[in-house]
Amino acid sequence: MNQSVTKTLIITAMVLCGGFAILCYVQSDPSWSLWLIACCVVACIYFGIYRPKKKAHKEPEVQSILPDSAREALMAGQKPQIGSSLKLKKGEHLYWADQMRTDYYNSKPRIFYLTNERLVCLDDDFRFSHPVSSMIITINSDLIRIEQGKSKMTFRCASPEAFMAAWNLVK
Repeated sequence: MNQSVTKTLIITAMVLCGGFAILCYVQSDPSWSLWLIACCVVACIYFGIYRPKKKAHKEPEVQSILPDSAREALMAGQKPQIGSSLKLKKGEHLYWADQMRTDYYNSKPRIFYLTNERLVCLDDDFRFSHPVSSMIITINSDLIRIEQGKSKMTFRCASPEAFMAAWNLVK
């Protein structure tokens, strides 16, 4: 039987049982409690089995774009060679570049860059640039918490181990 037909029949049965329960109660018929029990059973069947299920919204995945060679260099405690479109200042070196997204509902992944001087995101709708010297970084699983002064932000990171290895090289 079609699921929508089944739902319609169950809802109809629930309404009829509830109606008979009210009618019997008003007329002082002792069978009102049986109709009420039947209404509750049908309601449990509907809400337990055939209730419309809401699909959970899936947050965008954060996929790593950090090259394997850079990841291996970071894990070995060496400065990696990473190509990027980030304009580096004189004396500035790129240590890590990968995707992170804010730990807010439905935020999109963005590319962040960690240099020896700053942590940067250059997206048009999310500009982020803070000096490394004034940041405190803590990590919990794939979440990276950045504290700078009174502001605190949490990011979901694609490569948290590589980020922390780069952070340790920079500090």
